[in-house]
Amino acid sequence: MPVESSTPFKSQKYVMKLNDAHNVFHNISNDLYNNYQAGNIDTARSGLGTFQLAGDRLYKLVDQCK
Repeated sequence: MPVESSTPFKSQKYVMKLNDAHNVFHNISNDLYNNYQAGNIDTARSGLGTFQLAGDRLYKLVDQCK
């Protein structure tokens, strides 16, 4: 998705990093959800640490917008 040069964020590179982190967060959450729904509860639980790290990374990037 192209980002206009008038973005209120720091730079287009920053927005790309934010978008990538957002996508990773959603990919992990989808995997966890799908594993849980398939009855693979232990697999879903074992992925929660990775989910937390992805959430922390996303939060830090959003926090940098201030």
